[in-house]
Amino acid sequence: MSDLKKQFDAAAADSKNLSPGNDVKLKMYGLFKQARAGDVTGSRPGFTDIVGRAKYDAWAAVEGTSTEDAMQQYIDLVESLNPHRRPTTTRDAVTFVNRAKTTDAEVARAVSPQRRAFLEAALMSHLGPEVAGNVPGITDSYATGGHLNFNGVLYDTPEALTSFHRNFGFDGRGMISDLGADLVHIYYMFDAVIVEYAMRGIVAVTLGGASAGRPVTFNSCAVYCFDQEGKLTSERIYLDTGNLLPEPIFRP
Repeated sequence: MSDLKKQFDAAAADSKNLSPGNDVKLKMYGLFKQARAGDVTGSRPGFTDIVGRAKYDAWAAVEGTSTEDAMQQYIDLVESLNPHRRPTTTRDAVTFVNRAKTTDAEVARAVSPQRRAFLEAALMSHLGPEVAGNVPGITDSYATGGHLNFNGVLYDTPEALTSFHRNFGFDGRGMISDLGADLVHIYYMFDAVIVEYAMRGIVAVTLGGASAGRPVTFNSCAVYCFDQEGKLTSERIYLDTGNLLPEPIFRP
C-alpha cells in the first residue's frame, strides 16, 4: 500500500470524529468518491431527492480529478478541520490564525440528524404540492398565520396565498407555464432551510409589451421557516425578475 493511500485511509477514519458544516461534508463526499471510484456515474437524482441530488452534484464537481489528486485534496481538507493537529509549516500557522474563533454550534444551535430529517420532511411537504401543481395542497402547507414574502410583497392569508400560486403558474394556468426548477444549493439551519433555485418556464401572458410564448430562466433564493408541526410559518422568496418584468405585479 502506498504512503498516499495510507494517509487517505487514515484521513477517512479521522473524518468520522469531525462535525463540519454541510458544504464541507459535501466537498469531502465528492473527493472521497472521486478518489475511490473515479468520475461520477449514473443519472442525477430527481428534484424531490434533495440529499441524493446534492451528493451527486458534489461528486460531479470534481470530475476529471485524478485519483492521487483527489486523495491529497481529501487528506488536506480533513487535516484542515482537525483542531488537534500540529501545524508544521508557516502556511498551516496562517490558516490556524485566520480560522474563526467560534464554532457553528456557538453561532447557532447545531442541526442534529433528527432535526435535519424533520426539516427535510417539512420542506418536502411544501415542495411536493408545488411539483405536483396542487395549489390547495401548497396553501395547506402553511401554518395558521403563515405567510409568504415575495420580493417584498406580503401574502398572509389563505386566499392571498392561493391567488399568488395560481397567478404565478404553479397549476399550469398562470403567468408562467411549464414551470420547473433545479435545486442549486441547500443549507440547513436549526430554525430555517435556505434553498437556491435555477427556475425555468414559458411566459404565458403578455408582459411589459413582450408577447407570450417566451422561454425564460430566472434565479431565486428561498428561506423557509417551520413550526413544530412542520408547517410553514414564513417563506421568503427573492427572485430575479429581470427576464420577466421590471417590477412585481402579483397582489393578493
